[in-house]
Amino acid sequence: MGLLEFLFGRKSATGIELVDDVIWIDTDTKYAAVSREVDARSQSTTSVILLVAHFSDVLARATEIAGKAVGRVPVQAVLAEDLAQEIAGRLQLDETRTVDLIVCERHLLRSADDQLHEFAKNLPCRCRLVHHLSIEDSLLKVFMTPMMISLIRKTMSGDESITSRMVTRRIQATQRRINELALGNSKANSAEQWMQKNFPDYLDGIGSIE
Repeated sequence: MGLLEFLFGRKSATGIELVDDVIWIDTDTKYAAVSREVDARSQSTTSVILLVAHFSDVLARATEIAGKAVGRVPVQAVLAEDLAQEIAGRLQLDETRTVDLIVCERHLLRSADDQLHEFAKNLPCRCRLVHHLSIEDSLLKVFMTPMMISLIRKTMSGDESITSRMVTRRIQATQRRINELALGNSKANSAEQWMQKNFPDYLDGIGSIE
């Protein structure tokens, strides 16, 4: 399923358009897709595009994409934890404007993504929110078995993506389970480092999310 097939997602009564997670075959393909989406959304009625990351390694890639954006729409890369409601004032967002939140990953914890969604719900404007992931992301390695990952690599071409309401729900269920089992939420520069600090048993092969 290609990039353009998910541009219009489920619209909620709060003015947030929630798009199902988009999963790519590898990290570089994911960021290339994010860059294409930035270009596509720049040609729409979007007023501002925020490229959101949970970890600094992803923020660096998002900042690179934002720096190369050439459309008429402002593009800003930001950590999810740095998002605050006053950003609406700085960006002059009101009920007549539309903001795109393109999230370049999911956090391991469902609570972290819930906070991001709560931020989006409280914006004084229309908002569209989508998460881009790849099967190389740490969360997907927890969610998918090695056999599943191998099958996807064999059957999926580089320009294809997986977009499914069922898959999105399964990913969210995995996040909630990690929320229950993790030792905490110590700061980390990457999802891999977060796992080492907060979920070491799973990495050591003695933990389970079942």
